Amino acid sequence: MNSTTLLAFLYAILTENVQDFAFKKLATELKCQPLDWEAVQEKVDDILSTHPKLEQMWTHCKTQLESKTPQALLALLPSQDVLNQYPQPAIPRSGLPGNPDKETIEITNTAVVILQSDKPAEMAQKLLQPLTEKPKSPQPVGND
Repeated sequence: MNSTTLLAFLYAILTENVQDFAFKKLATELKCQPLDWEAVQEKVDDILSTHPKLEQMWTHCKTQLESKTPQALLALLPSQDVLNQYPQPAIPRSGLPGNPDKETIEITNTAVVILQSDKPAEMAQKLLQPLTEKPKSPQPVGND
């Protein structure tokens, strides 16, 4: 697992509106050991195994995100000012030993804010930028 996979999980929560106590456990894991991707993946797998539609959406989102550059991924996240309105992040903005990149820090911190909220889907909707552009409605074709 990596930060992009975690971001895909956040987008899946947004679209499937799942409420699960396990989200808070995952947030705690990210706060205590933010870069222990093996432990994070284990918790995500447990959640996905009990929510098949969430797993299907997670797979779809992950596929979309894997093709994005780090800059494009950062553009999907809330601004620093918005994140500062919520409890302390999992990873200080200055990083940790091992020097995680900015993408990893911001995705992890956004995940903690979303997962520890009482309504994760609503928080994800509030914080995350659209993953893809919504298609425009087709224009009616007249018989002029």
